[in-house]
Amino acid sequence: MSLIIGTSGISRKNDTINSIIRDIVKNLQTKTAIAMLQPLDYGASPCINVCVMNAESGLCDGCQRTLDEIALWGGASDAQKRTIWQLILQRRGAS
Repeated sequence: MSLIIGTSGISRKNDTINSIIRDIVKNLQTKTAIAMLQPLDYGASPCINVCVMNAESGLCDGCQRTLDEIALWGGASDAQKRTIWQLILQRRGAS
């Protein structure tokens, strides 16, 4: 007995999985946004532990930072962190 899987079935499954992942990420970003209704702690990391770099945008799908911004974060000054947070908020508003 043989099992043949058409590529359209795989494509549909991948689309479903990708859709679920996008929903999870959006949910985490929404929870982060709700928490940010309080005064924003610019020193807090924007990471939500969904670390997937998007090849098209060059941004992490989870935190909306570039690789350079992620690498800079640990040694960034308060002013640099504030700037990165402002860029993230602009990016989230555009999506």
